Amino acid sequence: MTDYLKSPLFQFKVGELIISLICAGIFLARSHPTTSVLLTQVVDFTIFGFILLNTVIIVTVVLQEAGQWSRTMFMIISGVGAVLYLVTSVIILVEYFGSNGTARHLIAGLATLFNCFVYGFDTFYIVTYFEG
Repeated sequence: MTDYLKSPLFQFKVGELIISLICAGIFLARSHPTTSVLLTQVVDFTIFGFILLNTVIIVTVVLQEAGQWSRTMFMIISGVGAVLYLVTSVIILVEYFGSNGTARHLIAGLATLFNCFVYGFDTFYIVTYFEG
């Protein structure tokens, strides 16, 4: 089990989960939604959906069931996460630079952009080094 816990893949997933929880705490405690209901749903789905996915992955790794996950599955989850977090950061930053922006939007937008890069590095690691 300690091999899984020391692996970069596990550390990426824990980091992504922590950053996602920070994004949720900063942005989702807003007093008003973004300019569009659809855009609000994209942001909420991205943050909460990937919190759920990363939690499932972390639990399976801790329970030593990660051997059943394929390299392709990890790559798809991380790649889609990178793209959706990029879209989410653009939505939040556009909201910040628009008329309704607050400092909370700027911090959440930068945090989601950082999470996009973490997911991107995770995808790069999976493509390059992951054996599974």
